[in-house]
Amino acid sequence: MQKKIFDYYESLTGDEKKEASEKLREGCRALLKQIVGDEKMAELKQMKDSGVGIEELIAKVDHMLEHVTDEPKKEKIQEYGPACRKIYGDRHKRDHHEHNLDDLTGDEKKEASEKLREGCRALLKQIVGDEKMAELKQMKDSGVGIEELIAKVDHMLEHVTDEPKKEKIQEYGPACRKIYGDRHKRDHHEHNLDEYFRTHLSWLTDIQKDEIRKMKEEGKPKADMQKKIFDYYESLTGDEKKEASEKLREGCRALLKQIVGDEKMAELKQMKDSGVGIEELIAKVDHMLEHVTDEPKKEKIQEYGPACRKIYGDRHKRDHHEHNLDEYFRTHLSWLTDIQKDEIRKMKEEGKPKADMQKKIFDYYESLTGDEKKEASEKLREGCAHC
Repeated sequence: MQKKIFDYYESLTGDEKKEASEKLREGCRALLKQIVGDEKMAELKQMKDSGVGIEELIAKVDHMLEHVTDEPKKEKIQEYGPACRKIYGDRHKRDHHEHNLDDLTGDEKKEASEKLREGCRALLKQIVGDEKMAELKQMKDSGVGIEELIAKVDHMLEHVTDEPKKEKIQEYGPACRKIYGDRHKRDHHEHNLDEYFRTHLSWLTDIQKDEIRKMKEEGKPKADMQKKIFDYYESLTGDEKKEASEKLREGCRALLKQIVGDEKMAELKQMKDSGVGIEELIAKVDHMLEHVTDEPKKEKIQEYGPACRKIYGDRHKRDHHEHNLDEYFRTHLSWLTDIQKDEIRKMKEEGKPKADMQKKIFDYYESLTGDEKKEASEKLREGCAHC
């Protein structure tokens, strides 16, 4: 019966296998508690919490079990011990592998990944043979994508009947799939980066693009790369900043469309066209994003959401300020000449500090005399009364 259960267990992959492993480990822990008692379980927990490794913990458990004299308990150890040891061994191997690879960065991780992929290719060759490997190579050389290649490999592996080979597939398949998945994500990111440099990040200088590429090659976190891009963005002024803002917003809209689909984008457009304000639109987008369940899409939301929110926040502040400026020109700055108003608008478009704009307005004010100055003083006082 145990063998049959393990056959079912071994046929699982991904999250299903992870969940089944946890359930089986819970069963083993409950059984161990029955055998050694609460006191010894507390001792093991204390060891684990203090950072003791899995090998030392297993050795401690073995030592405890060797001193069990109760016959029914000894029978349980004989009956379930090998299965529990295997379950914890599988967990340890997976944790050890993921920990080691995830600890690496940049060139080290790249090199380690390549070595692991070589191992996976060699193993696959042992399992499916030269002929099928040649078929896969031909597909790859003809430009077939990674998803189609993986589907082809899966199809080949499903038809393997040799038991030792099937065991190897069960044992190494998930790790190899993860390694190739990581490679695919990185390649996809590299492709995306060059595409972004031609579109949403086309406003960056060649030197700035090279700096971002270098950060990516060194394995820097995406958050650091985003921060660097925003530093470059914040250093812009006037028309250059306006153009960069538009490019970045285009990128955010394209990403949002990928996540929520055409129908919801049409709904947002309809709201915008009907005159709904930016706050209400953002609230609507947030509501849509909260209901996204697809994991890759949720990752994109986590990754790019804060940046897009900042870009649209900046746009809203600028639009609000532009609206205010035109309002001021009609009210408490109505005494400025059209040429002077254009000069103030130009300063704002160039991103000049508000203090400089205020100084310019007061220079114009100080140049007035007589009734003109009296009227301007009255308008400015009215403006201050509403501050």
